[in-house]
Amino acid sequence: MTLNHSANNGQSRLDAPLRTPSRALSRTPLRAPSHTGPQDISRSIRYTMLALGFVCTVLGIVGIILPVMPGTVFLLIAAWAFSRSSERLHLWLYHHPRFGRTIRDWQQYRAIPMRGKVLAITMMSASFTYVTISYSPNWLVPTLVAATLIPVAIWIATRPTRPYGAPETSPR
Repeated sequence: MTLNHSANNGQSRLDAPLRTPSRALSRTPLRAPSHTGPQDISRSIRYTMLALGFVCTVLGIVGIILPVMPGTVFLLIAAWAFSRSSERLHLWLYHHPRFGRTIRDWQQYRAIPMRGKVLAITMMSASFTYVTISYSPNWLVPTLVAATLIPVAIWIATRPTRPYGAPETSPR
């Protein structure tokens, strides 16, 4: 993907407004919530953030397909990286029909869906059980794994879910 800075006052094609035939997306705002815009950072940092966003998007999609790795965390990192490097890609991810709701819920409520909480804690428990059985003569490895997974599980369990009856953060 090439960048064209000459014809549009230093704005790259990655920051061009999102064009899509979808009626729902045509009513979306031009901006999603972000802390700093793509123009506020140097070019090298911007390209680094773009690369991080692409890598995390791929890892997030893989994580959604494979149950052994988290997907949402990588998509949240990708949304953060794109918010600082490409408004167009940030909007694409923010308003995506599959991934957008989770990102919007996290940004508005700092909420994790109940299904995600249950799945994450279940997979952590299964991982701990596997490590405990695999390293049964050695107590150090299961202890270190437990010392890592227990605080993470507590943190996940104490995050709110989207309040019942709260409207979805509308992409419109």
